[in-house]
Amino acid sequence: SEEAERRRRELAASVLGARTRRDEASEERATKAARLDVLERLTAAGEGLAEGARAVLEAAEGEPREDDGSRGGILGVLADLVRPAPEHAARVDQLLGPAAGAIVTRTTGDALRWIEWLRTHHESAKARFLCLDLVRERPEALPEAVGTLGCSDALKALVASVATGTLLVDDLAAGIARWRAEGTNAVTPSGDRITASGALLGGADAQVLGLVERSAEMRALRDEVRHLDGVLERARAELVGLESSLRTTEGEVETLREELARRAEARSRGHEALTRVEKERDQVAQELEVLGAEFAELEEALAFAHEAGAVVSRRVEALEAERAELEEQAEEAARGYVAAEGARHAASEHRMEVRLAVAEA
Repeated sequence: SEEAERRRRELAASVLGARTRRDEASEERATKAARLDVLERLTAAGEGLAEGARAVLEAAEGEPREDDGSRGGILGVLADLVRPAPEHAARVDQLLGPAAGAIVTRTTGDALRWIEWLRTHHESAKARFLCLDLVRERPEALPEAVGTLGCSDALKALVASVATGTLLVDDLAAGIARWRAEGTNAVTPSGDRITASGALLGGADAQVLGLVERSAEMRALRDEVRHLDGVLERARAELVGLESSLRTTEGEVETLREELARRAEARSRGHEALTRVEKERDQVAQELEVLGAEFAELEEALAFAHEAGAVVSRRVEALEAERAELEEQAEEAARGYVAAEGARHAASEHRMEVRLAVAEA
């Protein structure tokens, strides 16, 4: 029973831990899924993109999908096509600037066709296009700070072409110094920048779109949600197993408790029976003591009776002897009586004879 109760407590603690892990995983998944849903809605709504880019992307959805995933020659938005590590996404955003929201096409001809479509259908809207066939022949190498982009070589060449002439610097002072020396664009980690024209952009207006960072966060969130789905499924399966084991163990504990209760009741009944037996034993002992005393008295009476019997026997024997003697005397007396009667009868007859003789005489 103690072992079963210990196992029940351990299982109850395990169930509580499993529920906690399940709830934590469920809460974390819900939080990340909610964040992912917000980002996906923003992406679906074209948040952060120019009005013309949103219009072109929406129209491209009506085009058939090609083998390379493009529609009407459009591969997608550059920020969604590159796949830097989440920790490098912000630096890629800063390096690309507004180009992160550009529409990438396979060819220059595709871009021109969509520009013409945009002029026809949205006269006031503009869109930025980057073409895989319109890149620098010898672009500068990408800064180490952006890490690997996780995309095709063609897209890497396109990003390098776009980023050529733009430097990542620690602050605006360093950017100004580089501009004075080389006349290049420079951008800081906070998004402040100096353009090739020497214009300084700072404050809120200097902030890049953050489209690469948003896309990277969405990918990371999808991975995390999938991972948490697995964690949650395992936690639920573990909880189901533990709860089943706990129910089984609780049933065993309850059975043992009932058995212990029955045994306790049996012990109680046994104790009561023993008490009654001991009481009856004491009564029997008392009765035996009384019977013993009575038996002793009976033995004493029997001994007295035996002694009295012996006396009576002797008296009977004496009386029998006396009776025999008296009977003998009676018989002798009877014989004497018979003899006397004979004599008397003879005497009577003699007297009669005498009387007759006298009378005759």
